[in-house]
Amino acid sequence: MVKRLSKILLAGIMFFSVAGFSACNLFRPPRARGDVTIWLMQFEDWSNAFWREQIAEFNRTHDTTVAYRFISPESINIELTTARISGDAPDIFMVSYGNLLREVTNGTAAPLNGLLPAESLADITDNARSKVNFNGNYYAFPHLMEPSTLLFYRRDMLGGNSAPSTWDELYAVMRDIAPGLSPQQSALGVPRSAARGWATWGMQYNTLGHFAEDNSGGFAITHDWTQPNVDNEAFRALGQFFFEINRIENGTPSGDLTPRGYTDIILALCDGRLAMTFGGSWSIGDIFNYRHRHPDVIQHIGVAPIPTIDGNHTRPTATNGGWTYAIDSSSENKQLAADFLYWLIAGDADRAIKFFELTHFSKITTRTSVQEIIDERLPELDHSDWIETVLDVAERAVPEPTFPWEITEMVTFFFDRMMGANASLEAEISNLETEIQRIINRDNLTRPELLS
Repeated sequence: MVKRLSKILLAGIMFFSVAGFSACNLFRPPRARGDVTIWLMQFEDWSNAFWREQIAEFNRTHDTTVAYRFISPESINIELTTARISGDAPDIFMVSYGNLLREVTNGTAAPLNGLLPAESLADITDNARSKVNFNGNYYAFPHLMEPSTLLFYRRDMLGGNSAPSTWDELYAVMRDIAPGLSPQQSALGVPRSAARGWATWGMQYNTLGHFAEDNSGGFAITHDWTQPNVDNEAFRALGQFFFEINRIENGTPSGDLTPRGYTDIILALCDGRLAMTFGGSWSIGDIFNYRHRHPDVIQHIGVAPIPTIDGNHTRPTATNGGWTYAIDSSSENKQLAADFLYWLIAGDADRAIKFFELTHFSKITTRTSVQEIIDERLPELDHSDWIETVLDVAERAVPEPTFPWEITEMVTFFFDRMMGANASLEAEISNLETEIQRIINRDNLTRPELLS
């Protein structure tokens, strides 16, 4: 009887243990299994398909097996945190340039020195090297850079006007073409929500440079991160810019015109709802894809640097954003992970260039050897003038700032409020300075030594 009771109890314990285990796992995504696991950002369909094909090819031709998972950029941080707590962190993960510092500071990104061949690290362009190298150590391999902000325009909707180079010229073009637009059309599309902060970093830098005696730019916080940098002529001019473009059209539209906001705002230009729009360099790839459905549209589109307060485009007008691949410091397969990265993006230049071909070279390579191939082919490329504009803007662009994101959120709110019909510039400048000072005081902010 005791033996039988024991069996019953054991069976019950096993049942509830298994049931409990299964129930818990209903709420956790399955962990991809392989010798190496990589977490990729979920972007365009063509991009996701490309990486699936690359990994499938690697698995067919190598003894090492790579498993992958696509994760949205919005949830990557919490997903990584959760995975690290549970011991399920991927061997390789994607991280933006702006967020890499956090991974380095937290000790979650492993140095790549000694894992990747020295010649691969030496092939990284100087512009990209400064974003991934801290104190002589490479903490990620940079894959691409993309200027955050360009001006795209429809020649057939500008009423004979040229692309504006200054803010005053932009206002004039907007006023000139506005009467001829339908209620469904607008003269200018600008970033909205979070993008209104980060997509204007280049504009902020350029405008601060205009008013600086040494022509140097900056952001809403001082270089050492200890003081606000907004109670000045530059941020007053920026606030007035957003007030003016909104006043001209009585409510300038934004990324809300398209499903993914600023990311695909170019589609509203392609279909004629916008005469001009700000957009990132990746928009060029969207234009070429749009051409498959409407082949005549592309001939009407032009690309230029964004208008500036004084027409000066030798100063930065954009930041170079983009993505890198890092190896998690907890990985037990660091060398296998590095070998896969070498095959995928850091080795053969002919393989690495395939991705950029699919983007129509609207994204910038971070490797000297790949750029040399692109330079040779540039004259033969379709709309090579667009790519030359992208390259020129990227060459002058500054890195994305790494100060706390909340600073940029405050600037976004400032621009939002300045687009109100009854906005008070001085009151909003004072409020912005107060909020940034509050963040500095709360976090005892100072620029990390790793950035010096």
